[in-house]
Amino acid sequence: MCDKPAGSKLNGLLKQKCPKCRRGKVFTHPFYNLAHYSDMPKNCVVCGHQFEIEPGYFYSAMYIGYMMTSAMCIIMGAIVYFLLNDPDTWVYITAIISTLVLVSPLTLRYSRMVAMYFITNVKFDEKWK
Repeated sequence: MCDKPAGSKLNGLLKQKCPKCRRGKVFTHPFYNLAHYSDMPKNCVVCGHQFEIEPGYFYSAMYIGYMMTSAMCIIMGAIVYFLLNDPDTWVYITAIISTLVLVSPLTLRYSRMVAMYFITNVKFDEKWK
């Protein structure tokens, strides 16, 4: 459940560790477990930090996820345009929808992680170093 601290803020975010101790896991199951990919404990199992600080806290993650999916759509559209030499519209739609469906569990997770690490005032507690 708890490893050595993740180190930097970016490393903690990428490894999906608690923003306060950077040791405890934020999600209880792996992202490829589609039945439970969004399950989170109420508190960190290592330091006891409450992840959802107030009701509706993760609404901000919706906006972050929207920005992430918009960026993915633009990038995938550009990749299809340059690799396939401006194909028909259905190719763009298929490529973009397929990409979004495949990465949606990661988008949800990382939008929540960005909200926890960069939107709140939770600071890394040096005693967990």
